[in-house]
Amino acid sequence: MDIQELKYVLALAEYQNFTVAAEACSLSQSSLSKHLLKIEEEIGNISLFDRSKRPVLLTTAGEEFVQYARRITEEYETLLLSMEKYNVPDNSTLRIGIIPVIGRFGFIPLIKSFKETLSPVDSVEIIDRPSKELLKLLEKNEIDLALLAISPNQALKTSLTSYHLMENELCLIVNEKHRFAHRSSVDLNEMSAEVFAIPDNETGMYDLCLSACQASGAKLKKVKTYRNIETILDLVEDGECVSLLTARLLFTYKRQSLRAVHLTHPVKSIIALVIQNSAKFNGLTHDFVDFARNWRVQLDLKEF
Repeated sequence: MDIQELKYVLALAEYQNFTVAAEACSLSQSSLSKHLLKIEEEIGNISLFDRSKRPVLLTTAGEEFVQYARRITEEYETLLLSMEKYNVPDNSTLRIGIIPVIGRFGFIPLIKSFKETLSPVDSVEIIDRPSKELLKLLEKNEIDLALLAISPNQALKTSLTSYHLMENELCLIVNEKHRFAHRSSVDLNEMSAEVFAIPDNETGMYDLCLSACQASGAKLKKVKTYRNIETILDLVEDGECVSLLTARLLFTYKRQSLRAVHLTHPVKSIIALVIQNSAKFNGLTHDFVDFARNWRVQLDLKEF
C-alpha cells in the first residue's frame, strides 16, 4: 500500500459512503473498492469496514488502522513541507499577498524598501485579495506570505505562523451630524436599530465587526456589506448608515465630516504577516519576515 491508498481509507472513514468518498478522491466507486480490497488483503484479509451497514462503518480493526493511517499521512505531509525549504531556485520570486487597504497603513514603502535590498536575480510579485482569500492562497502555496487583518483571538491553521506588525482599534464611524458624533464612547447595544454598512464577509474587517458585536452582546438588526471602503464612507457621509472600521483607516481617507467613536467594549484589529510554517527557512521569505519585524517600530511611531 502507498500514501494515496491510506488517504482512500481515511476518505471512506470520513464520509461513510462509497459514492461520496470516491468523488472526493477523484475515483470511480469500483476503483475505490478495488484499492480497499487490495489493502485488506495486504494486511492479512482483515476487514476495515462493515460494508453491510449504511452508513459504511469502521470495524474495530479499521478504527485502529485509521489512527495509524492518519498519523502516517500527516507525517508525510509534514515531510514534504519540510523539504520545500531546500527547493529554492537561484532566481527567486517572492509572492506577497496584500489586502486592498494595506497601503493606507504604510506597508507599501516597506515592500519597496525590501525590494531595494534584493539581488538582481530576485523579484517581488504582489497579489491583491481580501484576507480570507489570501489565507486560502497561502494554504495552496500560491503565495509565500500575506499581509492582512486579523482579530487578536483569531485561530489560524496550525500550518501557519503569524507575526503581529500593527494594532488598530475598531470604532463606530458616524457623520458629524449623528447624535453620537461627539460622544467619547458608545455601547453597540445603543445602536441596534441603526443601519450598518460594513466590509463583506471575505474581509478580516467583517470578522472584527462580528467580534465587536459578540463582545458587547449586541444584535444588529440591519447590516449591509460592501467590498469597497469608499462606498461605505460615502453612505455614512450621506447619513444613510453608520459603520465599524478602524480609526487609523478612517484617518487615511481624510473625510472631514466623519467621526470615529470609541466602543465601550474595545476590539482590536491586528495587521499581521502570515506565512506557512515550512517557509520559515525559505531564503527570501525569511529575509522579508526579519525586514518587516524591524520595520514595525517605524510604523508604530506614526500615530495620528
